[in-house]
Amino acid sequence: MILFDIDETLFDNSGAEIKASKRFYQKTKGLDHFEDLDDFVGQWRATTETYLQMFIDRRLSFQEQRRRRLRDIFRQPFSDEEADALFKKYLLYYEESWPPLCGEKKDLHLTGSAHADEIYISTPTYPHRKAWTLQLN
Repeated sequence: MILFDIDETLFDNSGAEIKASKRFYQKTKGLDHFEDLDDFVGQWRATTETYLQMFIDRRLSFQEQRRRRLRDIFRQPFSDEEADALFKKYLLYYEESWPPLCGEKKDLHLTGSAHADEIYISTPTYPHRKAWTLQLN
């Protein structure tokens, strides 16, 4: 089952991004040019919005917008491979920040003959991410 969550009704994407960006800042070297954690989080969010819009406008691929975000944030001309590896670290923190999906399966209110063993949540920032595997049947 695929659910499109454009308004964060099912999944607190913003909260997960904030938690992940804080952890990324704390665990990653090369970010000394930010005043503090709040400055980094603000810049991370602004950079995400800028490059995500470029992806939405089809001016960049999804992968390239990730790379450019990191190059801007770090002020470094990372190779594609370096940027991809660094972004994988952020994704790990992001996925670890995901809250439980709707608490319990009864909260999903599947109707009729709808059954699902896996739930995929598509958010504007991460349209291709698998969110949860649930035992619903």
